[in-house]
Amino acid sequence: YDLPVDGRNSLTWIATDRHHTAGTLTLVVDSGTTGLLADEIFQKEIDRLRAAQRCVCEMTQLAIDQPDYSRFILAALFHMGFIHGRYRFGCTDLVIEVNPRHVRYYEHMFGFKVIGREKMCLRVNAPAVLLKLPLDYAKRQIETKGGTMEKGDKSIYPYCFSKQEEFRICRRFK
Repeated sequence: YDLPVDGRNSLTWIATDRHHTAGTLTLVVDSGTTGLLADEIFQKEIDRLRAAQRCVCEMTQLAIDQPDYSRFILAALFHMGFIHGRYRFGCTDLVIEVNPRHVRYYEHMFGFKVIGREKMCLRVNAPAVLLKLPLDYAKRQIETKGGTMEKGDKSIYPYCFSKQEEFRICRRFK
C-alpha cells in the first residue's frame, strides 16, 4: 500500500494469515522536503549520509504477530522493503531506530551497524539507537543465500526470496 506516514514518501506491507494480520513493515524513502522519521532525533547522523551522497530509506512500523512463522514473515517483509528501496527508489542505505536491547538481534539477523548512540525517542517514549545497513551488503547476502532456507545460517537472508522470485517482483513495477 502507498500510505503516507506524516506526509512522507512511504510504502506499507501487511502480511496476512487467513485474514489475520501476521506482520507489517513500512518503508519511508528520504526526500528533500519531508525527510525521515528518524530525523527527529538522529538528523545529524542521517545528514552525514546525505552529505556523502547516500540515498537513505528507513524501515519503521515493523511488527510480527506469528511466532511460528516469524522468520518467513520477517524475511518476506524485509525483502519487499529491500526490493523497493534498492531497485524502485535507488536507495543505497537503510536505517532503522531500535530499542538498545534489540541492537544485537539486528546486527546478527541483518548485518546492521550502530551509527547513532542511544537517545530518547518521544514518538514511542523509549530509548532508541540508530542502525544502518548498506543495501549493497543486503544485495550480496540475498543473492548468495536467498531462498536456500539454510538452517545453519542464523541470519534472515536464507529465508528471503530466491533471485528468480525477486526478479518476478521487480518486473511488476517496471
